[in-house]
Amino acid sequence: MKEAIRYLAFGDSLTVGYGASPGFGFVPQYAKALADELGCEVLPKNAGVNGLTTQYLLDSLRTDPELRAGIREADLITITAGGNDLIQAALPYVYEGDANILLAALQGYQTNYREMLQLIRDMKGDAWDRSAVVLVGLFNPLPLMAEAAVWVRKFNEFLRELACGNVFVVDIYDAFVGKERELLYSDHIHPNAKGYAVMADHIVRSVPAQLYAPLRK
Repeated sequence: MKEAIRYLAFGDSLTVGYGASPGFGFVPQYAKALADELGCEVLPKNAGVNGLTTQYLLDSLRTDPELRAGIREADLITITAGGNDLIQAALPYVYEGDANILLAALQGYQTNYREMLQLIRDMKGDAWDRSAVVLVGLFNPLPLMAEAAVWVRKFNEFLRELACGNVFVVDIYDAFVGKERELLYSDHIHPNAKGYAVMADHIVRSVPAQLYAPLRK
């Protein structure tokens, strides 16, 4: 039985914890809550980078030797991705009014996410079945844009399709709806410390205990 679970957090600014003081992003809060729940040490390593799209995250998985080593060593991996894909498509959509811009962002997100998971699976090799990957869905990062909610739901619908075996999807969308003023940072895009606490709590409560069982063998 392992004494500690090695946890790699991979993704964008949500993984970094942008909008909250150090130690109050969802990664450290989730790691602490999980350690309390499982009764063992959880050792988090944060590989988040502000502003990255799924394409950049995919490129990092292909080329960054430190990240690739972290993936191979990790028992547990969380991924936050896609918010920047949507945000970067939103501005040209507002100017041009062409829904194909958002559709292209969704299609790129789908392709990149599938490839990221396949790369992780390949890197894990025989250890894949003794690891767990938690994909964290999107809340609405553009609540003032009327069409954004529709597209965030489309992104989340696709993400749910990826849940299989030791890949689990946590949907945090509803936890933020109508509570943006309370849970978002002053930029109105990222969570604040309370918002990250909601994320961490939602992940802890959503992920079934059996997903963690193989990690400790």
